[in-house]
Amino acid sequence: MAEFYTILTSIGLTKLVNAQLTADKLNITQIAVGDSLGSYYEPTQNLTKLKNEKWRGNVTNVSQDQTNPNWIVAEVAIPSTVGGWMIREVGLFDEVGDLIAVGKYPETYKPIAANGSVKDLIIRMIVEVNNASSVELKVDPTIITASRKYVDDKVAVSSQQIEILKSLRINVLDFNAKTDGSDNLTAFQSLSDYVNNLPVLVSSVEIEFPRGEFTYSGGLVFKRPTKLVGVLGTVLNYTGTAKAVEFGKPDLTISTYDNGIYAIQDIAFTGGLTMTHGIYFNNFLTMTRLNNVRLVNFGNPNAFGIWYNGNNWDSVMFACEWYSDISTKQNWVRVYNNGINSTRLRVLYCLGTNQSTDRGFGIWLDGACSEVAHSKIEGFAPNIRVGALSPQTRILDTYFETTNNGGCIQYGGSVDESGAGNYVVGLQIVGCYANMHNTDFIATTSHFLEPTTDQTGLQYAKVERNHIVGADREIVKQNSLGSQIGNEASGNTGDFTAININGSGWSGNQGSAPTFENKKDGSLYLNLKSGLTASQYIGLTAKNYDNSQLFKVESSSVINRVDHYVKDDRIMALRRDEGIESVKGLFRIAKQNTASVVATGTIFEDTDGKLKYKNLAGTVVDLTL
Repeated sequence: MAEFYTILTSIGLTKLVNAQLTADKLNITQIAVGDSLGSYYEPTQNLTKLKNEKWRGNVTNVSQDQTNPNWIVAEVAIPSTVGGWMIREVGLFDEVGDLIAVGKYPETYKPIAANGSVKDLIIRMIVEVNNASSVELKVDPTIITASRKYVDDKVAVSSQQIEILKSLRINVLDFNAKTDGSDNLTAFQSLSDYVNNLPVLVSSVEIEFPRGEFTYSGGLVFKRPTKLVGVLGTVLNYTGTAKAVEFGKPDLTISTYDNGIYAIQDIAFTGGLTMTHGIYFNNFLTMTRLNNVRLVNFGNPNAFGIWYNGNNWDSVMFACEWYSDISTKQNWVRVYNNGINSTRLRVLYCLGTNQSTDRGFGIWLDGACSEVAHSKIEGFAPNIRVGALSPQTRILDTYFETTNNGGCIQYGGSVDESGAGNYVVGLQIVGCYANMHNTDFIATTSHFLEPTTDQTGLQYAKVERNHIVGADREIVKQNSLGSQIGNEASGNTGDFTAININGSGWSGNQGSAPTFENKKDGSLYLNLKSGLTASQYIGLTAKNYDNSQLFKVESSSVINRVDHYVKDDRIMALRRDEGIESVKGLFRIAKQNTASVVATGTIFEDTDGKLKYKNLAGTVVDLTL
């Protein structure tokens, strides 16, 4: 027999049998609850009333189970206006007041407004009978159930037993939580112990945090599916040295994973200056939800405000916010890969603003098919890091400000990269805006997309239709790792929209032969990194702001492959026609010319072998000593 159950009383069995023989209906009309005088007891068939009834009400909802025609489902709603006592027993009554069934109920406190909390409590009962048509459950049509949450309908019910199923909503004030600045450690520990020890039949728990600031040094540890719900003005101020909130059991495996929903909604967090983690989801919690969770000056340099410990297969952050303006470095979100890329995190419509003097991490992804979309992320170092175990990550329609030299979007750096061969595959960055602040008073040295080490590369990346401003350098910086293939960039706009031509495998209109154009009146910037092969520069054109062409590499023979190619350094010069070239980074005269063909302001070697200068007035001056 289950720990919590009901049995048909002797009167109930007699009336049921009589109803089947005479075709008269057994009319069930009311459900009562009691506290059983302070302790549990085992119900017996000879009972005619509850041990200590506290409240009775008309049945508010009845139905016949769709999968088992002999199951009758009855519900009663205990209104918020009554309470102040525990529930440990329940009874089912017919229209003449006879007790038809009696049940042992998991201990639940029913508060009232005087306790600092109000809530409706819905009790659901399932009775198995031989012939459901012999039972009639009458509903008072004037009673309306305002809210309810059904629990798992697949729980097995023994013959002639009523299993009690419910979803539980409780308020932290019921556990003496305070908003007066005192430590709520004891209250929160009691709350967590109560939730974690509820019977397995209670499959969902919501915990209400009313308006106010709750200071606490610990206690929020939930090992079963739980949702923390606040309102506008609910703040949790964590002062402890461990995890601000811990969800799930720490020893789950692939065989024992938890697919219940662990969630927080409409709550702000602050503090955490000595914490190890903020909101912490244990390994193998496969359904996590954060909705309108706001972190304000929350954390420290060694912690992340939100931590996914791996294998969190379906995780969502929706409309969440981060704000920091203190001197301490603080970090927002970290997905820990735990050796496998099985955490899919979707960050949607979120806002992260870091104005701290010491910038922390923004969002660190490390799982397959993750996504950041329709968000604004600014001021972190970097704003986003895409780990090496993050294939097919998408960053879409997101606004970035880069105010530190930590980079806008980085790839790599989250796994052991002692050897070459780690690639971020299928990264898509589409439709984003970024102000790189390379050229203003902030003067960052960041790139829009850059590697963290020389051991992680890109394959099959797409950088498309992004608008990049404030940049004085290529928007994609690559390292020299080989096999970076299938990468494509197209449709990017802004001050400078060149993809780094260091490395092979970039296609599109900004790939191996891009146009570098200075759009700022009066100044020229041209940043070319040496390539892997000289042929990469074929067709490259540099233009001034007025669209005048400065030079164009016509063929591979223009560049001296031995002397002119400078690996991992800047190209010092490009030969124009055959009048001047560079050798080992130095300029030299490559051909004799007559004064009539050289431009004014030019130093040249005449056909007589003498070094001459043609000044701006057109006069030729012999420079030979």
